[in-house]
Amino acid sequence: MEDIGIRRRLLFATMYLSPDIPQYWDTVAKFANLAPGEQNVTPESAKLYMENLQVLNPSAFISDTDLTNQLVQMEYSVTKQPLGITLVPNQTNCSSCNGQLLMRNDRPSVITLYTESMGTICATHFHKYCQNNRKGCKFVQYYGYHKCGSGCIEYNDDWMSLSYFVSSQETGFEMLLLKRLDTELLIGQISYKQKADIYNISKEYDTTKKECSTSETEKPDRKPPVHSSHPWRQQMDRRRLEAAHIKYACLQMTAAYPELRGVKFEEDVMNTLDKITPMLFSSFESRYAAHKCNFPGCRSVLVVDGNMKNRRDVCFAKDAGFIQFDGLPGSIKTGCTATPAFKSRYCHHHIKQACTLQVSEEIDDEMNEPTGPMLRSNNISKKTPGDPIAEIILGKKTTRKQTYYQVLWLGTPECHATWEPSTSIPKALIDDFETGSRREPKVDVTVCYGHISSTVILSQINNEQPEPKKSKQEQSCHENMEGSFQDIPDKEPLTCRTEKDRGVRLNHRTAGILAGMRPCGVITCIRELFNAESKSQVYGHLHQFLQNNSEAALQLKYICYDDGCHLKKYADNKQRCGLTPTTNILSNVSIVIDKMHMAGHVDKWCKSNCDPRLYPDLNKVDTEVCEQVFSWLSRYKKMTTKMNRHTYMFFLLYICELHNRREIDKLTRSNFM
Repeated sequence: MEDIGIRRRLLFATMYLSPDIPQYWDTVAKFANLAPGEQNVTPESAKLYMENLQVLNPSAFISDTDLTNQLVQMEYSVTKQPLGITLVPNQTNCSSCNGQLLMRNDRPSVITLYTESMGTICATHFHKYCQNNRKGCKFVQYYGYHKCGSGCIEYNDDWMSLSYFVSSQETGFEMLLLKRLDTELLIGQISYKQKADIYNISKEYDTTKKECSTSETEKPDRKPPVHSSHPWRQQMDRRRLEAAHIKYACLQMTAAYPELRGVKFEEDVMNTLDKITPMLFSSFESRYAAHKCNFPGCRSVLVVDGNMKNRRDVCFAKDAGFIQFDGLPGSIKTGCTATPAFKSRYCHHHIKQACTLQVSEEIDDEMNEPTGPMLRSNNISKKTPGDPIAEIILGKKTTRKQTYYQVLWLGTPECHATWEPSTSIPKALIDDFETGSRREPKVDVTVCYGHISSTVILSQINNEQPEPKKSKQEQSCHENMEGSFQDIPDKEPLTCRTEKDRGVRLNHRTAGILAGMRPCGVITCIRELFNAESKSQVYGHLHQFLQNNSEAALQLKYICYDDGCHLKKYADNKQRCGLTPTTNILSNVSIVIDKMHMAGHVDKWCKSNCDPRLYPDLNKVDTEVCEQVFSWLSRYKKMTTKMNRHTYMFFLLYICELHNRREIDKLTRSNFM
């Protein structure tokens, strides 16, 4: 057997196939005979050759993974440059000025690659620069992406066809690993931490060692070398995996939605999410609101329900925010919807005004009046619901024991100002009072994700400056701006106890999401809920969704909701149904209760107006589709809890996009499309 091709095939077949399979050597010989040329390898000759090779040269059976690691580490101790994987951009011309690209062989960077087959290895990353660099062209081409003078990252059109995905200047991932993660995320609901742990355990990497061994006070003299022999980069870190996959998902969405292709990426993926997620939200709704198929009820029925399990942490300032909907006057009090700062219950806007209340009978007796805002109980055995936000200090008293300040709480009238010990008040507010400065509430308004979010923050103003005029939104900070959302008492209230309005936020998390779906299982919209799944928020989100998608609104005949009776009475109110054309549509559409929850509605009005069995068109319609999808979606609850606003919404939209693609593929195979 002098042919090198036959030897290579024999080695590969014996290492790949199990010796326990039937006719093992017949299969090996047959595979060896596929080599170019006329070959005549028999099972006996193949067995004899491999047995001799096993005795004379056992190193020939070393695995590809071990060979790869030896190749990478061969001359690292001498040259400090790893061999093996080399990432070189294949572009030859500058995309900016069409000049020729030149290789920088003297400045390669070393990055860590995480792969499925070979484990963690090092790679040399080369870049190219434009020949017109001295003439002002700042174009630099990297593996899969390029940079211009602005510093923003633009990925090439062929980034998905490459073998590796460079997520940062120090880290890269095999493209196959990220593609498999999408499947594991959709089918297995695997978290980033679980994926990283599976990778480290399967590769037998030491996960007890951290990436940086320096103490808090000691600063490292230099950055540790990036190499697979160093345990702090050998194991996969959950944060590196999450950042890489989110960037990979952003690129997937820009390829799927043409409206997003103008977005430029930044080094920090979170800054990219701030720009891309609001655009993805609108594009996602526009695409799937127009979905049509032959599944029963798909064109005329919208199933709506809330899911409280997919929620996230928010700021503890319960009186510092409200949301509004375009076209509907008034607002809904939600509290601050921002993400808390690190190791705090408050966001960076309210952390300096948060007071740590002290409930003590001794303090109350010394002041001859109860301390704390109205929300705090005077019973020592009860815990305070939360730390309130102090707006301004109105007065000062000094007793024999300590100093007290009269505090006006954010969202309360001046008559409810209370006296608090100096140890409970932030030092910044005390300094403002002593220096004669004051803080006035300002409203930070952001428009995203289907509503207008307004957050009350306190800004410092000097007394010598004239007080600026307050806008309408600022004037409403201490007022209850319910407007069209005001719940008008019904003359004949329903006896079924299915209403979900709670009114006051009891915890530091959102109320989950409100999802709208077609009976075929395609998700059309995802909206975030605050405080509770109130009918005012459900009505506002439905109004905004139908207003933005007029074609879907015109074809809509039925809305299925588990609390459809209260929502129907809310929509049919005469003071509300004539505000906009969309409110008129909501008052005329048939709002029914889904079949599963209909058994819990005992009121005669519910049975005569909201029973789906009264409508023959709904006999074959799957009105419980939201419950079925939520059984899958709720498994991501541990992943979404600590996400910020934009990451939370992007993650939900991305997995819903993967879900919709799978459902449409099923509908196509079932001849419903």
